[in-house]
Amino acid sequence: MKMLNEHDLRKKVKVLIGGAAANAAFTEEIGSDGWGADTSEAITMVGEWMKQKKEVR
Repeated sequence: MKMLNEHDLRKKVKVLIGGAAANAAFTEEIGSDGWGADTSEAITMVGEWMKQKKEVR
């Protein structure tokens, strides 16, 4: 996250974390856009992001 911010890339990418250690509190702490407890949740979240992006266009 730090490097993305330092190189002014944070506005251009979404960051999703996951796995057993990930949770909403950690997501907020590091500034990521979301988290998934497993691959299925992550795929669902990315699908929602893509749907929102299409609606904005």
